[in-house]
This record gives sequence, C-alpha cells and structure tokens, in this order.
Amino acid sequence: MRRSVRKQGFSMDIDTDGFDRLLSMSTMHEVAVGTYIEGEKIMTDSKQNYVPVITGNLRNAGTVLPPEFTSNSIKVTLTFDAGVAPYGYVVHERPATVGQGMNKFLEKPFLAHQNSVPINVGRYLASRIPGIVAGATAPQNAWQAYQNTGGTGDATG
Repeated sequence: MRRSVRKQGFSMDIDTDGFDRLLSMSTMHEVAVGTYIEGEKIMTDSKQNYVPVITGNLRNAGTVLPPEFTSNSIKVTLTFDAGVAPYGYVVHERPATVGQGMNKFLEKPFLAHQNSVPINVGRYLASRIPGIVAGATAPQNAWQAYQNTGGTGDATG
C-alpha cells in the first residue's frame, strides 16, 4: 500500500502489478471494497477524534471516494471537500500551536491505521472467498453490490 498526499486529501493505492494475473476480476473488485471499508474507518476516526469543530462544516466535508481502477492499482481517496470547506487544507497544514491545536486531522488517523489496512483488507477478502468461488458476485457488480448493502460489507449481490 502506498500513501500519496494531494491538496484535496490522501489516497491509498494498492499496487496490483502482477497481482492481477493471479486473481480474478471478482477478487480485485472485492479488494477494492475492502480498501474502501478501511478508508471509511480512517475517515470516521478522523471526524471523531482529529477534526477541529467550530461549525461542523469541515467535519461534514470529509468523504471517501469510490475506488478507482488503473492498469496496475486500485486507489481509494479520502478527502475533505474543498467546495464545502475551502479552508480545510489551510487548517490541516497549519502549525499545531494555532487554533484548537488540531492539525493534520487526516494524516494522523491515516498513519495510525496504515499497518492495519492490509491486514483488514486481507481478512475481508478471506471472508469473501466462498462467494467469489461460487460466482455469487459478477466482477463489475462487486462495488455496486457493496453500495446496495448500505455499507454493511455484505456484498453478496
């Protein structure tokens, strides 16, 4: 897992180069769902424990974007929407001595969870193997099935 930082947020990139030749497309989509679930956990931690709150706009601007697939990676982006809270980046990057002392409100939980993300994605994937083997979820529908569950993680279709 690689971490990349952009002005609008963090992304978790799972490098699938070579991995994609070993796993079915269904499995790759399940990896994406597992990674998204971990992104939601990090975002929840950020909102509950790290984001400074005055009006609540910044906290409410936090979101996890749907997985993006490239030829060799799956990317899940965690971001605080600049359209909702345009000051979010400034607050994130300011010194801890300014304001409520709550800076790096996305970076800190991201770093706190980075070692558990691959383990938890692996556990999620292991729980999904029976459905994958049985063909319960079509490759292109794994993400949609997850969304249809309301985020319960039971994406059996």
